[in-house]
Amino acid sequence: MAVSAERENFINVAEQAERYDEMVDAMKKVANLDIELTVEERNLLSGTTYVYDSFFRPYISKHETDIDRNLMEIRTRAGDMFVLYWQKAASYSQTRIFDVLQYIALHQALELNNLRLVSVSLYGGGQTSSRRSRTVGSRLVR
Repeated sequence: MAVSAERENFINVAEQAERYDEMVDAMKKVANLDIELTVEERNLLSGTTYVYDSFFRPYISKHETDIDRNLMEIRTRAGDMFVLYWQKAASYSQTRIFDVLQYIALHQALELNNLRLVSVSLYGGGQTSSRRSRTVGSRLVR
């Protein structure tokens, strides 16, 4: 099944009138059809190089400096955003790591205190009665 003569005519007229938007839309519709194209229809679709050479290339060369400047601005902003998010992520992870280390240190200290209390209660403090310290007034007496 071939493309209708009306559609083929529309594509040719759009190309000749330099109405590229309509020509591209019509060519997209033809390309999306699940049909076998004739040689002439394939040639019409390959006319996209003509569209590029006659429309896009002059536009791009005319505005190349503006396009390059805009691309550099976008690239700079993207780099700045990357650095900002990298710093935030590093700060957040540093805070969380310190929290974990603090939690571990606290629980190790509590565990050591518990072991000392257990050893004191089991072994009577580890000191003989003659070496025990007591406070009298503000002085330490042994």
